[in-house]
Amino acid sequence: MSIILAIGAHFDDIEIGCAGTLLQHSKKDDSIIISILNANEMKTGAVADRYKEQTNSLRELSIPINNLILFNGYYLFRDHEIINKLDTIKPDIIYIPWEKDSHQDHRRCSEIGISVGRKRNITTLMYHCGSSIDFNPNLFNIIDWNKKLHILNLFKTQIHHGSINLDIIRSQERYFATLISDKEDDYAEGFVIKKMRYIV
Repeated sequence: MSIILAIGAHFDDIEIGCAGTLLQHSKKDDSIIISILNANEMKTGAVADRYKEQTNSLRELSIPINNLILFNGYYLFRDHEIINKLDTIKPDIIYIPWEKDSHQDHRRCSEIGISVGRKRNITTLMYHCGSSIDFNPNLFNIIDWNKKLHILNLFKTQIHHGSINLDIIRSQERYFATLISDKEDDYAEGFVIKKMRYIV
């Protein structure tokens, strides 16, 4: 069993980037911890509504509610405090946003994740969370698109606001699959490897 840490700036970032892969980790009985760094963000929906959507997602991913770690933006926690807290998890694999992103919260989240992943034994993978720039994945994972779509549809506030565009995500993950599979109905999540031990 591996310990998996997925870090997002906002509720829904992680699901956009790697919900399909987390479903597979869950089936393997890996321990999955979700951490949201800007859990009090309310520009795209009431915090209570967004939190409810996140807990619904956890249920679909078979992640216990106690495995959800929330931080409230820039003001209550400094970056080093967040890093120190997440260091205690001692993950084997970390999923973080792509470091080049048009959203400042995603960039900060990526920087914090890179710091948590600094330990030699931690694999660090970067995902696309909807506003990434120059994202060219070099690792791909075939996923169950219908199950991922079901999870994404739980984030109704974000779909309504336009922060989640299901057609774009579907097209992107269908394209990623064409790079590694000749099956017409395959979908894949793409990642950029920041650091990973390669075992032959």
